[in-house]
Amino acid sequence: MIYWYQNETLLTEFTDSKVIPANVTTPGDTWYVEIQPYDGEAFGANINFTIAIESRPKINEIGNEVNLDKEGHYTFWVNATDPRNPISEIIFNFSFQNDTLEHTKWAEFNGSEWILDYQLENYSYLGNLVRIEVIAISVVYYSTSFEISSSSTFFYVMEDEVAPRVIDAYFEKDNDLNPKSLTFYAEIEEFGTGVDEIILYYYFQPYTEGSGASDINWISSPMIFQNRSNTDGIEFWALIVDFNHNNSNFEILYHISTSDHSGNENSLAFDIRDFPQRISENRFIYKSQGLPEWLVFLAFLLVFCILVGSVTYIKFIRKPELVGLDKNVVVKNIGKIRDEEVIASLDLHTLGIVLSYFDQRSGPLPLIVIPDLLQDNIAPLIALSDRSFNSCGFATDFSSKTFSSFDYSLESLITVNSMSYGYSIENPEARGGAEHFTVNILVVPEIFPLINQFKEELQESVHEIHMIMTSEPENKDAILSSVIDLRKRVSYLVLSYKDIYKTTELIDEA
Repeated sequence: MIYWYQNETLLTEFTDSKVIPANVTTPGDTWYVEIQPYDGEAFGANINFTIAIESRPKINEIGNEVNLDKEGHYTFWVNATDPRNPISEIIFNFSFQNDTLEHTKWAEFNGSEWILDYQLENYSYLGNLVRIEVIAISVVYYSTSFEISSSSTFFYVMEDEVAPRVIDAYFEKDNDLNPKSLTFYAEIEEFGTGVDEIILYYYFQPYTEGSGASDINWISSPMIFQNRSNTDGIEFWALIVDFNHNNSNFEILYHISTSDHSGNENSLAFDIRDFPQRISENRFIYKSQGLPEWLVFLAFLLVFCILVGSVTYIKFIRKPELVGLDKNVVVKNIGKIRDEEVIASLDLHTLGIVLSYFDQRSGPLPLIVIPDLLQDNIAPLIALSDRSFNSCGFATDFSSKTFSSFDYSLESLITVNSMSYGYSIENPEARGGAEHFTVNILVVPEIFPLINQFKEELQESVHEIHMIMTSEPENKDAILSSVIDLRKRVSYLVLSYKDIYKTTELIDEA
């Protein structure tokens, strides 16, 4: 015989039933079953056990709204309840092309709802169908704890619903004293279907001290695309307009509207009137030229003749004399140096280049070593990498690379001066969100005092390595070629200097 008890009440209608329908159970019930075995002749010992009915979390409602600051930025919210147990987590699983799980995100509870601030990371998925699975998890506590979950799945198309943004806008005069035209520039951010049109509205408002604002009659004109940065989604647009000031003072007012190929528009994506300080700083105040134009021309002609005569005397009559180090002259003279000379002189100026990488488990390690011969003794290169990471700082932008230099012995009889540059590349999967690198130029000690004067010029070559590693991390040939070019750059500078000054010893700057 089988007897069922619900909260200590015998339910005779279920006597001898092996299954209890789910619809007669309620979360919080305690069910007790007693089984009395019988073999047809005698009854055996009773068997009994107790079952507690738990609840499952219920997802009542899911919603979302579009954030208009950037494409693919959404706020998802979930209303979920559990009558018996606390909900511990709400998880979102996002699956894109071919229903492949792209990433998992955790929502945060704000006291009444679960909120997920979501930013699409791969903008190529805009316009595609995304499968979103929402999982609600409750925790049940007895002598030990366990989880009960439920899920709900829906499909959503993440459209481009945000107009292009103006990161900054400004103008430049063709001449500070007597400008005839102004060039307006706009830095535009767009990750969606692409910029359709950028329109500039401008007005030259007459200005006198203490005067109030006058009616504005905007002049509008489409701006012209210039170029695009592949690393941060920034486009550069420009427009040249005539500026006839008629010897009067003006405030330059302007605003910009943007639109994209999805039809999103922002009629006031930028308005200089939001920045009154910038308006006053860029106000055009006419200043009298003073001298008649014919007299200015005559003075210019006289100065020009003196200048031509001086250049002729210095270049063709007087023997040239160099006073101090002029780095600009050295850099410009590089074009006279033949590549064959550089290749033949590499080992006289540098032992090589070591590009090092900070491995999260092993620490600093050499990643690229030029020339290959240096790899025959790897231990000193690992120690060199470690020292460079201790002496350099790191930044992900392309203008804040930090520089250090130090003496280092590769072997007992070989000492070099290392010129080290540090930089970082953003990687969400790396510790701290970035990977760190150093570029170490192993300079021959006799050359170091000279080449150390050109650390800013060499940083430009390091910048190229950084750019390639950021935009084309899989293009190992391009990265290797840029490292080789950096080593050659050192020899180009030394040979150019020697061609001018007839020595490799450092001459103090003028």
